[in-house]
Amino acid sequence: MPQFDHEPGTAGLQRQTHSLFFQLSKVAVLVFVCVMTGSFAAIFGYSVYQSYFQIPEEVAVPAITGKDLAKANEILEKAYLKLAIQESRHTNAHPEGVVISQDPAAGRHVRRERQIMAVVSLGPELVDVPDLKGKTLREARILLSNNRLRVGKVTFKEEKMGEPEQILQQRPPGGEKVAKGRAIDLQVQKGSSSATTRMPNWQGEPVYRVEDLLASAHLSLGSVVWVFNDFAPRGEIVGQVPRKGDQVAFHSQVELQVSAGPTQDRLFKQRRLSIAVPRGTRNQRVSVVLNSEAGADRIFSGSTVSGDRLELMVAGWTGSEVEVYFNDRLQRREKL
Repeated sequence: MPQFDHEPGTAGLQRQTHSLFFQLSKVAVLVFVCVMTGSFAAIFGYSVYQSYFQIPEEVAVPAITGKDLAKANEILEKAYLKLAIQESRHTNAHPEGVVISQDPAAGRHVRRERQIMAVVSLGPELVDVPDLKGKTLREARILLSNNRLRVGKVTFKEEKMGEPEQILQQRPPGGEKVAKGRAIDLQVQKGSSSATTRMPNWQGEPVYRVEDLLASAHLSLGSVVWVFNDFAPRGEIVGQVPRKGDQVAFHSQVELQVSAGPTQDRLFKQRRLSIAVPRGTRNQRVSVVLNSEAGADRIFSGSTVSGDRLELMVAGWTGSEVEVYFNDRLQRREKL
């Protein structure tokens, strides 16, 4: 019987112990949740601060001008910066793949991971050297200018009786590729004052052969007039001045009449246009516009070295006007 008197007290003690353990567990869970929430908030807040509010460390921009791209990229990576190519251009002063300029300049302080803009060289722009042998010095100047080259050192050999002025040697030779603007050295035989040739008969020849015909006869083209002709096909030479058999000086100008096909009431004219490029900045933009009843037609557009001379063949209906522009400014207007 005494044992039964103590059982109610033991059961109460057990219930109190279980209640205390449950309360402590809830507190532990609550503390754990608070600690985890606080840690997450701290980590998230620090991440936001780093991304949006912390000012990045500044570094000095190293010099990369004159370096090749691989070396420039290596130098910038060591300084915690990035390379970005802003532009690539041809230049004679730097080989291909070398940095010409940079922005920001070396020595400036910028934030880490910033892009450094670089202008990179494509190397010299290459052009073909025309074959000048047999040409006059004037013809050579025009050909070189049209190919964006220039005349270099000119040496003369004494004239030979009855022979015209002509280029004997050139350096570099024709067909070679060289940097744009390079000087071509020439050896010129002086022309004899007695040098003449007999005018050949070109009637019946197709007009597309005119350049070969002129070169073989050591003559030059003055103008081409297209005339309507019921008996000759379009493009066939039907007349010439000087006439066949006339004795003329070498490199004299020849005027040709070319068939334009069946008769109509208008003439189609073609002639050589000579343009002296004014001196000034190194390059000049040249445009030639032909104005006719059909409207305005841009027949030439390009850049050339100042002080050079261009020669173009211009064709159109009689009464058309030719306009010459330098750097988009009208310099000259004349009837065809």
